[in-house]
Amino acid sequence: MSVTLILVLAGDYILQLTSDQSGVDFRQREKVGKTLALQFSPLVEISDTDTIGKTMEALVERNHDVLSIGLRDSDGKLITSAGDHEKHWQSPGAGITTLTHANVSLMVNDREWGTVEVSFAGQRDSLIPFLTTNPLALFLMFITATACMGYFFFMKRTLTHLDPRAVIPDKVKATLDLLAEGLILTDTKTNIVLANLAFADKLGVEPEVLIGKPLSALKWRSPGSNEAIKDLPWVTAMKDGKAQMDFPLSITLEDDNVLVFAANSSPILDSNFNLRGAMATFNDETALQEANGVLLEMMDKLRKSQDEVNKQNTELKRLATRDSMTNCLNRRAFFERMEKAFTLAQSEKKPLACVMVDIDYFKKINDAHGHGIGDKVLKMVAKLLESKVGNKGSICRYGGEEFCVMMPGTKLDKAIETAQEVRTTIESYATMGIDTATPLSVTASLGVSAIEQGARSPAELVDQADKALYQAKDQGRNRVEQWSQALTDSRAA
Repeated sequence: MSVTLILVLAGDYILQLTSDQSGVDFRQREKVGKTLALQFSPLVEISDTDTIGKTMEALVERNHDVLSIGLRDSDGKLITSAGDHEKHWQSPGAGITTLTHANVSLMVNDREWGTVEVSFAGQRDSLIPFLTTNPLALFLMFITATACMGYFFFMKRTLTHLDPRAVIPDKVKATLDLLAEGLILTDTKTNIVLANLAFADKLGVEPEVLIGKPLSALKWRSPGSNEAIKDLPWVTAMKDGKAQMDFPLSITLEDDNVLVFAANSSPILDSNFNLRGAMATFNDETALQEANGVLLEMMDKLRKSQDEVNKQNTELKRLATRDSMTNCLNRRAFFERMEKAFTLAQSEKKPLACVMVDIDYFKKINDAHGHGIGDKVLKMVAKLLESKVGNKGSICRYGGEEFCVMMPGTKLDKAIETAQEVRTTIESYATMGIDTATPLSVTASLGVSAIEQGARSPAELVDQADKALYQAKDQGRNRVEQWSQALTDSRAA
């Protein structure tokens, strides 16, 4: 109240000073016009316009209040002037003087010859020197400025602490409190102006506690992440002037519970399309996220269970088709492949070869070194066969120490070449990594046959290779023999 009173008194005093000063200026300027008219009258009578002009220029130059002076005859013709009279002169009317313009009649021999026109500076030019030189005026200006500053900060503090909800009708607030989803209204600095009950209840506080707090200062995070979000939807909505929809947010409460929301936000504009703040709604998706989490966990368990089932099925299939010791195909699985390969070779006239492999004197190895060493020899021979045959064919543990190899797309001569490589490899490396008390030597005998030799079935093709194998054994072992019809005939005899 005292601040306002000081402002009123100071303003009243300054205005009074201004009013008094204006009266003084008017009388002085009226006197200037009349004096010039009296001085110029005898000079006009003798037509001494040069002296009149010099007098005008001297007065304009010395008196800063005088902007211009002009001498005009009764016909309206400007005879002479000083100080850009055309620019400054605005006639107030015949014989009329104002604070800025004096129009004084000039008489010659009791007859109106014309007028003297004087343009003066405005009232502000006369007030400013007064305000800057008068001690009382300076003191009042200081008091006024100080009071204005105090009044400004007082009003700012008062407005800051005003309840912004007061501008929102109670009926509107009551309606917003009925919403199931959370709703927030903010100002342009994201300070909360209104929070409905649904949002406050989610956070476990009263709505009044949230008023005035920055919405962006709450601990918002991306769901499933501990990183703060840089571009919150209500900030983006105000910046871009566009609605932001279904923005995922999470917030951790004081009890460490985490809430997950889908936030929608739109800018609030007044009737002149000026930004006034933002509205944000919060759909609680915590339960949905928890349900999704449980579902994902169940799906993960199901996937792991399915992987385990697939793994077990693969193992069962391996056990059903593979020899448990050497991991080679068993006879049943081998002949299933053999049937398909043989049928394809016959129909498309493609080559197909078969190799029988038998470890020489394997019974003696078991007897001399034990069955454990014998098992290691079997495994090593299987690995060596795999290294030489690889993707070119299929390997089967045919029985005991015998192996059968099928090689689709391989002709007889190439099969014999591969068999020789297998034989030398077994002889050189079959004992590698096997420690025995006495020296161990491992060799193998091999028999080769091919579909081009006339076999009419898979069984016949294998039988031909088997006959060639026995021929290799008969010829001293550790060698490769190929089947021929003569060989079959001789063994039959």
